[in-house]
Amino acid sequence: MFVYIGIIFMVFIFVTLSLDKRIKADTGIAFLLIGVLSVFAGIRESTGYDYDAYLSHFDKATTIWDYRKVQWNFEPGYEYLVSVCKTLVPSFHFFLFVFALLTLLLAYRLFRKHSPLPLLSFLLFFSSTYFTQIMGQMRQPFAIVLLFLFLPLLTKGKKDVLLFILVTCAIAYYFHKSLFIMVPALLLANRYISRSFVVFCTGCCLVFCFAAAKVNVIGYVPDGFYLKPIIQQYVENNQAPLITGGMLDKIGTLCMISAFYFKYHLYEERKIRVYYNLYFFSVCLYFLLFRISLEFAARGTQSLSFFSFLLFPYIYKRVELRKEKQLILALIYLLSLYVSSGVLTHEAYIPYKSIF
Repeated sequence: MFVYIGIIFMVFIFVTLSLDKRIKADTGIAFLLIGVLSVFAGIRESTGYDYDAYLSHFDKATTIWDYRKVQWNFEPGYEYLVSVCKTLVPSFHFFLFVFALLTLLLAYRLFRKHSPLPLLSFLLFFSSTYFTQIMGQMRQPFAIVLLFLFLPLLTKGKKDVLLFILVTCAIAYYFHKSLFIMVPALLLANRYISRSFVVFCTGCCLVFCFAAAKVNVIGYVPDGFYLKPIIQQYVENNQAPLITGGMLDKIGTLCMISAFYFKYHLYEERKIRVYYNLYFFSVCLYFLLFRISLEFAARGTQSLSFFSFLLFPYIYKRVELRKEKQLILALIYLLSLYVSSGVLTHEAYIPYKSIF
């Protein structure tokens, strides 16, 4: 447990230092954090979600010279990366290190390019994805940060948005299927939406979530659809409680972001408007999918939730009052601490076991 607390506070301390304008070492701090986090993810032994499933797949995988698909539920792009890595060094821990390093480097590259405060975005990314995904369900965060490198397409014309949708489908097919859920929201990414529309849609989604009985969608999925076994698995394993911490987190975050977004008319800047719209749709989709499957709702909307990592720094930079800046920073830290400390209650992570 204490090793996780140490990792969390290390990230928080270095990100806090980076916010001091007198310290101009953002890149150095980022590479230090990425190096430590990659090693920590790489040397783990039987620790993290799906560890055994990924280990079993790695053992079955061939080298790149004899490449063939070995497991139907793993995407071909991921399997190809496994084969390349196994050809170079046939060690699962080396692969864990390399895959974590690639994901974290891509994330930092994304934030350097699209966030006014890259390390603050990195803190939010770390809190939401490092333990549960980079050290667990590894394919999804890699696929998301890879897709987000194409974000400039979303803020251009209709043809560019359609190109982004095609890229989304390609990365979903080759690296993680959950990205397919983004597509309907992408079609509405650049619309102007009012405060009343946000309140109305959020309210309707909440009513549906709490009033509807468990929704079984399996009967509506064609038998030949290649994702049906995965959807069926999510639905059959659904044990969603009435209220979860994730619900409160999403509603609280949406309320806070919306308050400053409309107060400072941030919707007038196209890029921020796109980020806000897609984050808003992620919250709506979460509550609409919740009664189908909690896991499906959480993982299916994860890609759209990433837009909050970009929105928070923009809001922090745009607010004018010092007290508002302090409030936003405090809320970011509290949210990040709450989300990242969730690892302390998961049996898959406690105790942390390493190869040493």
